[in-house]
Order: sequence, then C-alpha cells, then structure tokens
Amino acid sequence: FPAFGFRQRLLRRTHQIFHRRIMLRQCHNASVELHVHLAERAKIVRCLQRRHDARQEFAFRAVGQIVHQNQKQAAGIAADVVARADQRLETLADGAQYVVADLDAVALVERRQRTDDNPNARAYEQFSKMAYPNSPKGESVIGPMAEIESIALNDLTDWYKTWYAPNNATLVIVGDVNPTDAINEVKKYFADKKPQTLPKRPSVIQPGFRGYQEKTVQLPVQVPMVMMAFNVPTLTTAKDPKTAYSLSLLADVLDGGLSARLEKRLVREKQLLASVGSGYSAFSRGDGLFLIQATPRDGVTLAQAKQAIIAEIDALKTQPIAQSELTRAKTNTMTSLIYSQDSISGQAQMIGSLNSIGLDDRMVFNLPKTLDSITESDLHAAASKYLVNDNLTVLNVVKENKPNK
Repeated sequence: FPAFGFRQRLLRRTHQIFHRRIMLRQCHNASVELHVHLAERAKIVRCLQRRHDARQEFAFRAVGQIVHQNQKQAAGIAADVVARADQRLETLADGAQYVVADLDAVALVERRQRTDDNPNARAYEQFSKMAYPNSPKGESVIGPMAEIESIALNDLTDWYKTWYAPNNATLVIVGDVNPTDAINEVKKYFADKKPQTLPKRPSVIQPGFRGYQEKTVQLPVQVPMVMMAFNVPTLTTAKDPKTAYSLSLLADVLDGGLSARLEKRLVREKQLLASVGSGYSAFSRGDGLFLIQATPRDGVTLAQAKQAIIAEIDALKTQPIAQSELTRAKTNTMTSLIYSQDSISGQAQMIGSLNSIGLDDRMVFNLPKTLDSITESDLHAAASKYLVNDNLTVLNVVKENKPNK
C-alpha cells in the first residue's frame, strides 16, 4: 500500500539509484525465479533466506503467487540454481519436519511483528476486508493467527502437492547465461515433472458501486488517519486497457511529486494535511483499488480531511488537467519502470509477475506508445466513472481511548 506520500517514495528512489550503481558491478550475475501461481490466499509458506558468497536465495509470498528467487555468478547457473530449485521443492514435497517446527519462529513471529504489533497494518487489514468483501484479496496473505497455529504437517504437504505443478509455474532466467545450455539444464531437472489437474482458482472479481461505506475504528495509533478506496478494474479485468492506464495516470496527477495536486494544495498551500499518498496498480490479477491515505494536521478533523480530498478528486472530473501534469505523470510511470529493471532480479521479477497474471511481459516495450495515446478526456472519463461516492469505502482510524486506571 504505497500510502506514505511523495517524501517516502523519494527516499526509496534514492535507494534505487544507489542500488543501480551497485548492480553495474554485477553484470556477470544471473537471476532465476520460479513463480508458483496460487489461490489468492496462500495459507502457509515458509520464507527462506540464505546468503552465500556470490549467491542470494530466498522466497517470498505475494497475493496469488509465491516467488522462489536465486541469484549467483552466471558461471554454473544452470547446474546450481536450477538444481537447487528442484531440490528445494522436493524437500517441501517430502514434508520435512523442520517446516512445521519453524512455524513459531517464522510465521507466527512475522504475523505479530508485521500485523498484530503494528496498528497501521491492523487498520489496513480491516480496511481490505471492507473494500474487498467478495474477493480473497480482502484477506491478508499470511492469514489470522488462529489459522497459522492450527496448521499441521499434512496441511503443508497437501497444499504443496496441490499447487506445485509444472503447469502452474513460470520459470524465469535473466542474466549472462547461454540460452541453449540454460534450457537444457531446465529440461534435465524439470522435464520429468508431470502436469496435474489444478483446482479452480477463486474469483478475484470484486463488484464495485456497492454504495458509500464508512467505518471508524479505535487503535493505538499516534495520530489519526483516513483510508479511502474506490473499487476499480486493472489490466486483467478492464474492458478497455485505456481505463487502467488512465487510472494509473490519475493516481500520479494526485500524488506524483511535490508539485502534484494533493501534496501541493492540501499539504503545503491549505495546510490541511500532514501527509497524504495515493496508489493504484494496473498490473494485478483481478480487480484492484484506487487508494488514498491521509493524516490531517493538528486541529483538522478526519471529516474535513476527507472532504478536501474528495474535492480534489471531483476537480479531476470537470476541471482542466494541465498538459504539464499529464506529461509528468507519464514520465514518472516510465522512470519507475526503468528503475525497477536496474537489477537482473528486478527484470526477472517483472517478467515472472506479468506472466503469472496472464499478461505478456513484452507489453512493457509498447508502454511509451500506449501512454502517449492517453488524453485528458480519458482521465476525465475514468475519474467520472469510478471515482464517485457510490463506489467509495472509507475507514477512519482514531486514537484508542484507554480507560483510566
């Protein structure tokens, strides 16, 4: 949820530039990713991270997929990386006891640290259920504590055998490798893996326009905040791809830099908000959310903050959008794409992620031409259709009132 505003993204961009310089020294590396496509809510996956001299190997969960990634020196990548991926999956298939033994040390601790002990994460978990009432995307990836504690070894092995099939995975190899040798090694370790019948994945379509919804929760936060979301399509669900690209550019017009509308008008000029951020991803399986999160300044209520944000959104529907705003939004989109591919692991992740949701990764090469075709009227149309009160979910998060002892 990219809801911490432009300043935090600027810090991340600085890190990306620094990381880019480091990666220039690693041009002889290669990265392998195995994307396993799952039901949107993966019950349990142990997150592994091992670091060796010139190799990085780890796995991470995301909504709808698990990514096993390995990066090492290109020399011997096929014989080492692909074989290790095969061995790791076989270990999981055998139901190794250490997986269950590590649940308390990994999954339970992760749940406590990232969600239960984080008021903002707890707020977003509640907010997701409000915004996605009919979609598995409304559930947290790691799941509730009670479910994690109840998982047994047979649950893990059954889950693995259900989803880890060659016809349910995308293998990506990026880097300084010999394509013929790499493909031969892949065949050596994976050719005997037989396709299997897969369960039907649950629908991730979330009907919008359910009527205005608003809720207030008390949590041990330091400052109040308001979360707002409009249910919107993505590239995988929009009837016209222009809709998804227009929504992406609208998010950037609102919060794409210090001169973007929310930052400029509500933070600096009117001084109603202490911080604000918006986010939307066109590259997602199923329907998505157009998100806005804001923290008001002292003396400003959440209702006033919400109304100020809605006023700025309404202005997108009828008032002119300057050509400079549209150009900046398109430029920001392209630069973010470029920075994301600075590392070979970033390239592998992009290719695997797009293919895992049914999109052709080669579409990114046509993105400049596609964005050039998006006009001011396209943004007006998208805002008028989707960014409306009847399609809005709001969660007000206020400081918890603790009883006097």
